[in-house]
Amino acid sequence: MLFLFSHCLAGMRRLAETVQRLGRLFATILLLSLVAIWALFASIIYESYVAELSSAKIFVNNVDALVTLDVARNIEFYDLSLQAAAQGFLDPAIRALSPKLRQAALFDRSANASGLGSILILDQTGKLVADSHSELPRDLDVADRDYFKVLARGPSTPELFVSHPFKSRLQPDTWVIGLSRRIDNPDGSFAGIVLGTLKLSYFTHLFGSVAMPSGSTITIIHGDGTILARMPFVDIGRDMSRSPIFLQETSLGSGLLTGVSSIDQTERIFSFRQIDGLPMRLVVGVPTSHFLTVWRWRVGLMAFGFAILSCLIIGLAVTLGSELHRRTLAELRLSELAATDSLTALPNRRCFDGILENEWVRAIRDGTSAALLMVDCDFFKDYNDAYGHLQGDEGLRAVAGALRDTIQRPADLVARFGGEEFVILLPGTDLDGAWLVAETVRGAVARLAWPHVRSPFGKLTVSIGIAACLPTQTRDALSLVQAADFALYEAKEKGRNQTATGEGLDLTAFGWRAAG
Repeated sequence: MLFLFSHCLAGMRRLAETVQRLGRLFATILLLSLVAIWALFASIIYESYVAELSSAKIFVNNVDALVTLDVARNIEFYDLSLQAAAQGFLDPAIRALSPKLRQAALFDRSANASGLGSILILDQTGKLVADSHSELPRDLDVADRDYFKVLARGPSTPELFVSHPFKSRLQPDTWVIGLSRRIDNPDGSFAGIVLGTLKLSYFTHLFGSVAMPSGSTITIIHGDGTILARMPFVDIGRDMSRSPIFLQETSLGSGLLTGVSSIDQTERIFSFRQIDGLPMRLVVGVPTSHFLTVWRWRVGLMAFGFAILSCLIIGLAVTLGSELHRRTLAELRLSELAATDSLTALPNRRCFDGILENEWVRAIRDGTSAALLMVDCDFFKDYNDAYGHLQGDEGLRAVAGALRDTIQRPADLVARFGGEEFVILLPGTDLDGAWLVAETVRGAVARLAWPHVRSPFGKLTVSIGIAACLPTQTRDALSLVQAADFALYEAKEKGRNQTATGEGLDLTAFGWRAAG
């Protein structure tokens, strides 16, 4: 009965399945929407990161270009002064002048610019012979200096030699680098060098005048990796030749890269370039954190906004899902009520008709028999007259309970047919089996001993009509109901409180034989 009753609720289940499918579809759409939203967020974040990084690189590159240009221009001007002093030193007329005039002729006023040291002319032995800061040459020998040794070796050395940092012997507390050129006699022999010193304070002053974010660095590095000057200050002459950043710079020549400084372990964006072909490289580094701080703040705001949007979508989805679930439950409840008799809680006539049609088709397909019991409460009108309709309702509920408790097979169905009539559908049952079930049901009702003063039996009893057959395409399911109804008529004619098969009636009008 439970199994068949479920057939009656097949529409309801289909509705539930449809709702479940819609729920899964809705959940999938919701998930895909959230994925799309966060994919959009990730795309925006990535694009903004790329744009921020690109802007940072442009900024660092511009600073590097400007500072490099300034350093290169000053060194160029200084070099012109060196070349003029070298040419003048070879002029016999100038050498013949008095010390005061010779100094004025050899050295222009640019030699006295801030950050520049002395311009010196030294002979082939390294002795000072002319000094931009003194009419009479001071006592100085630089034969042991690297710039003198390299230039004395021959004309194959660079025209302008840049030395490593050293402390000036003329100004012992001042760190300088030497910019020197070789002076050759007319026959090509070595005549000496012209040396100009550049104070390292010049670089620190220049670097300090550039507005840079906190944690930024500006460094001038010798071609061999020696630090000439750096802001913030580090040990002068520090060897960076093994630094990964320096090695990358060397391999690239000039350009941009992002890396971690080996000095302070800070990640920076570095821009580096050669200074006008000299063995000097200017490196500008700005911490990536400076650019990413604002970017992270914007990312946080956008993430908060997207999170709020996601929560709103989820909240709306939950609300819609709850409403859909509530409506589904309501529709399921209405469908259940539409298939259930409100008085007895048994399947009603509408549900019974649907199940009967389904079982009839199934029996035709499987070639099995079907049986139907039509059950009627005896003298029930008299019962209502004697006890009232409310008590009559109680009696019907009692009979329904007895029928429901008696029918145990899952495939069987007990339903209220109308008024005081019930039907019991027995799929796969022949006439003999249906007779046994009918007698069991009739006995169960009799054992209720439900009082009925106007019944000759003194209690509520039932009459049962049985019909059983092998369903075929030439018959319809209604013929089974008609046959059971005629059998019930026979049971009533014989005195009620009994079971009949309709054998005493002419059912040929329905194309029917009661024995099936």
